[in-house]
Parts: sequence; structure tokens; C-alpha cells
Amino acid sequence: MTGIHIPMGSVMAMMTVAHSLGMLCGALLGGLMMDVFQLSWAFALGAGVMIICTGLFLVGTITPK
Repeated sequence: MTGIHIPMGSVMAMMTVAHSLGMLCGALLGGLMMDVFQLSWAFALGAGVMIICTGLFLVGTITPK
């Protein structure tokens, strides 16, 4: 593949930023839900948020044919 320049460093950097933001936001939202609601509700609400966000991701990444 000589002559083809693929900037994989920027792709890796964007993935790292996305993972880091996910860990930061997840920890902050989990702690906030634990403070506002009881501990048992934090897990149920966290599962709900994960299901909703996974659905949004799947709907948003479907490419029309």
C-alpha cells in the first residue's frame, strides 16, 4: 500500500477521547444517581440509560440502502 496515506493516529485519538469521556460521564452520572436516588435505583436507572443509548446508537448508525 505504498502511496496511500491513512491518518490512523487521529482515528485512534478520537476513539480514546470517546472512551475517556464515557468513563468520566458514567462515573459522574452513577454517583449523582446514587446521591439523588437510593443505591438500588442507581443500578436500575443505569441499566435503563444503557438500553436507551444503545438503541439510539443502533438507530443512528443504520445506513440507508
